[in-house]
Amino acid sequence: LDLSNFDVLEIGAGSSTAFWAKRARSVLSLETDAGWAETVRKTALPNSEVRATTEANVARDMLDLKRSFDIIVIDPAANRYRCGVSALKMLNPGGFIVLDNSDWYPNTARLLREADLIEVDFHDFRPNHHFRCTTSLYLRRDFRAKPNGDRLPLSPIGGKDMAQQNTWDRPNG
Repeated sequence: LDLSNFDVLEIGAGSSTAFWAKRARSVLSLETDAGWAETVRKTALPNSEVRATTEANVARDMLDLKRSFDIIVIDPAANRYRCGVSALKMLNPGGFIVLDNSDWYPNTARLLREADLIEVDFHDFRPNHHFRCTTSLYLRRDFRAKPNGDRLPLSPIGGKDMAQQNTWDRPNG
């Protein structure tokens, strides 16, 4: 997706900070571990900023930013429910919230669903772990995905290009 005009608020910095910074206009990360914040800050890209906060203050510090964002990523070592409450007040029209480990935080997932956001779940194994977990996107109903290029892929990476073979998916076929 083309996220080049999106501003990201990331609660919990790390490898994802670089991921978002390469795709979005800007990334502001609030990290609850001051030492880790400094480590990530040293590797941050020019369009990203990492700020230290505390577990007790992160939800309030979100609101103290006094701005809104197109994408809000909730993955802190802090109270995700309180971060979700703050995120709902800061989400731009057409934006979405990412809740990492949503299967571990059912109350936060319910909060976001009941705010009339569309939930899309992604289940898979965690790197270096033997168990599966879920990351969920919570899309505003006015979210409109725009492809990063002329179109979204017609076939999956490594998949069979069925668009060339099936006649039942053609307007006059």
